[in-house]
Amino acid sequence: MEATQLNMEDLVEEILLRFPPEDPASLVRAALVCKGWHRLISNPNFGCMFREFHHRTPTMLGFMYNLIDDAASSFEDKFVSCLVPTSACRQFRRRFVPKTSSFQRPGPRCGWTALDSRHGRVLLHSLPWGNVPAYNMIVWNPVTDEQLELPQQPQDPKPYNWGFSAAMLCALGGSCSHHDCHQDSFRVVFVCHSAKQGMFARVYSSESGTWNELASKKHIYGSLRVEPGVLVGNALYFRLDHPFLILKYDLSSHEMCEIQVPATIRFQEFVLTMSKDCLGLVAVEDSKLYLWSKEASPANGDDRWARSRVVELVTLLPADALSTSPIVCGFAEAGVVILRTVDGLFTINLKSDQVTKLEYDGEDHGSLWNIVPYISFYTPQLSMPDSNTFNAAVLCAAHGACDHLDCHHGFLIVLVDSPTGNIRVQVYSSEAEGWSEPISSIHSANDGVKMTPPALVGNALYFVIDESQGIFKYELSTQNMSIIQLPSDFTVDCSVLTTVENGGLGLASLEDSTLNLWSMQTGPEEYVRWEKIRVIQLQTLLPVNVTISYGFVGFVHCTGVVLVGAKEGLFSIELKSQCVRKLCDEACGYDGILCVFPFMSFYTPELII
Repeated sequence: MEATQLNMEDLVEEILLRFPPEDPASLVRAALVCKGWHRLISNPNFGCMFREFHHRTPTMLGFMYNLIDDAASSFEDKFVSCLVPTSACRQFRRRFVPKTSSFQRPGPRCGWTALDSRHGRVLLHSLPWGNVPAYNMIVWNPVTDEQLELPQQPQDPKPYNWGFSAAMLCALGGSCSHHDCHQDSFRVVFVCHSAKQGMFARVYSSESGTWNELASKKHIYGSLRVEPGVLVGNALYFRLDHPFLILKYDLSSHEMCEIQVPATIRFQEFVLTMSKDCLGLVAVEDSKLYLWSKEASPANGDDRWARSRVVELVTLLPADALSTSPIVCGFAEAGVVILRTVDGLFTINLKSDQVTKLEYDGEDHGSLWNIVPYISFYTPQLSMPDSNTFNAAVLCAAHGACDHLDCHHGFLIVLVDSPTGNIRVQVYSSEAEGWSEPISSIHSANDGVKMTPPALVGNALYFVIDESQGIFKYELSTQNMSIIQLPSDFTVDCSVLTTVENGGLGLASLEDSTLNLWSMQTGPEEYVRWEKIRVIQLQTLLPVNVTISYGFVGFVHCTGVVLVGAKEGLFSIELKSQCVRKLCDEACGYDGILCVFPFMSFYTPELII
């Protein structure tokens, strides 16, 4: 028996591992199916296995943008850094997008600019004006919201005449898969050009908690762009203006050198890219996207570039977005280019040519600068309800206005628990992409909510309460909550909620070899009474020598089918015809199957011509 359970759990895990990594919300929905699936998905080992299984780069979960706020009351608040999640991750999205209809920047950080993001972290930098300390840096993990303020650099060389830039990366380098390294040690490389030191660099190590000694090259000139660099192999690359060059910083030797850019794009907006350990550039001219590439570390110092691809934007972007020439303003190491157009921000996946319009709450896209993509794996870390027992129901979001023939789209999840003794309800909407505020009732359930399938009758959900001879009723439209008392001679130990022929609520209970069916009758002023409508002797229906499991009974709603468990397997009984079928050989009861959740849907096979 134990071997069978282990095999089934391994099978479920293999199925969950094959969920699409670009839609982490599907794992959230799977985790709500049952406690066993929740336990598998919440296990930290599952996250590692999931990432290793897909052998792919992390997903672009969102992007940081720096905004110049002309309406700010103070100079420090003029520069704001915000994170906007993409639609790739719904649960991650709810962490940052405000629930109110009025505009609020998600997680704004006034007086700070986003410099870089890599390996699951974001590097933020303070502006040296007003009361904000000069050139402070913070490393931020948006998934866990952990923050670490870096120490001030020793002997800060001032002024920074020609700009600065910085990059952060995992300290393990090539020895790390970077699938889950946002909790490990990291390095921050700060590069700057000053009149005194020339071009210089410092490296911060989270292991030592200190900045290393200054490395400088006085003969390199140029204004550093405050935008993300790229990591190619064991070197970081940053953009320089005036003249238009690329600064290479070798992480091993700490040497710096210049790299020329293609002559045809020296006076155009471009961003640095990388692909397969190769440094690249991407620029826009008219309605075309030009991609360039060169070797990351040419042995002979040859700076020749090759145009590797030309992408026709006319075939990818809407016509309104091309009324003026787009500006390339960002690149994600997952192979995604970010374009700013008069119609908004768009991403283009260079591998698939898939185009996505980014959601941005502001109106003036021209006020955005230094867009920093945030790329990371995100496996939902779900927490169980506070109470020992809980239950949940899933249903179509268009309940009442849908015939449910093909409604597997928008949905609701109603979660019921009792963390403080009183029953509490929360509702998740797939359309709103988030949970409602919890609503507590005046009704108590000290022993919790029974983990048996709820019943949907009309516009209300019904849940059985453990050991209290009661049913909790939740009305979906009004959010009214009430308790319905069960018959005095009824026990919840071996029972299930049903629906009866007239569409009302019913009960089925198993006592010895007798199946009792009840119907709830309602009267004026919500008067409720229960009527026993049928008694079925199971020994006359089930095969001979079947040992009934008294800890198990189930019901298939809308079909009039009762499920009865036995040591010899699971049986279904059609109440109208009394037709009996054996569904499986797995034993039922306390030593086997404890509960069954029937899955009902229309299925039309798709034929391939």
